[in-house]
Amino acid sequence: MKRLFINIALAFSAIAPFTLSSAQALQNAEQPADAWKVMALYPGVAPGSETWTWKETLTSMGGGRRIRNVVQPTLTVFKPVNPARANGTTVIVAPGGAFYILAIDKEGYDVARSLAAEGYTAIVLKYRLNHMPDTDEEFLRSRDPASRSAPAPTAATLALDRKPETNPGVADGIAAVRYVRTHASELGIDPNRIGMVGFSAGGYVVHGAVVYGDEASRPNFAAQIYAGAEDDVKWPVNTPPMFLAVGNEDFLFTSVLSAFKTLTAAKHSVELHVYNKTAHGFGMSKLGQTSDLWFDEFLAWMSSLGYMTKR
Repeated sequence: MKRLFINIALAFSAIAPFTLSSAQALQNAEQPADAWKVMALYPGVAPGSETWTWKETLTSMGGGRRIRNVVQPTLTVFKPVNPARANGTTVIVAPGGAFYILAIDKEGYDVARSLAAEGYTAIVLKYRLNHMPDTDEEFLRSRDPASRSAPAPTAATLALDRKPETNPGVADGIAAVRYVRTHASELGIDPNRIGMVGFSAGGYVVHGAVVYGDEASRPNFAAQIYAGAEDDVKWPVNTPPMFLAVGNEDFLFTSVLSAFKTLTAAKHSVELHVYNKTAHGFGMSKLGQTSDLWFDEFLAWMSSLGYMTKR
């Protein structure tokens, strides 16, 4: 687990000062042409971000679009493509990126579009991230271990990074479930059929909502894709059904196995898929491997729980 905490948190950097209104956030937010609406997660400045001054950046660095420096979290809603197939179930999608970027397409919009094609209302959560340099060049230098002057954080300090009090992204995941459930009528969805799927760091956002959310902010079902849990996790009594997927060459493989073991030991409903010769970050990419099937398996799992058919 020490390696897990250090991998995720090496991207963390000092927080500096901000002010932004909800209207400004929405004016600056990207809205895909096929999305129904983009909504601000909070009515004003996100709690705890009152002094943040940096600006959100969208880049194509690294062979795919990436977002960094999210200050004001948003919810991008994709309605079912065919209204006749709408099943009333919502899935909140949390892209990954180690809490310093969001892989907004292959772990965000592409997932949401595929869910909408199957009759789900899909909502991409753009959650707050750790402050990173504005330019791609500075960002890449900041990710080079040789250029880091600060000492590496310890497992003891990083163990808190999945809690909503210390990780704004996790707090946003909890707030997202609460917001969607509160606005179920406006969204045309069932407030008792709200799930989450998260990738890597987004999977820990999902983990936070499951473990630290209350009745109003805990999802009814949850999926963590290449994201696990700490060995000493205390799963709540009303932990929802869980779906786990990971490659056997993923650096988080043992963490995912740990999550499966602790969920099974506590007699919670859990399904695990392990893909051979597969590393981290496959998302919606087609790699010619069995991990290409994870989305179909996720759909089958939701169907087995009754979430594909309108109640």
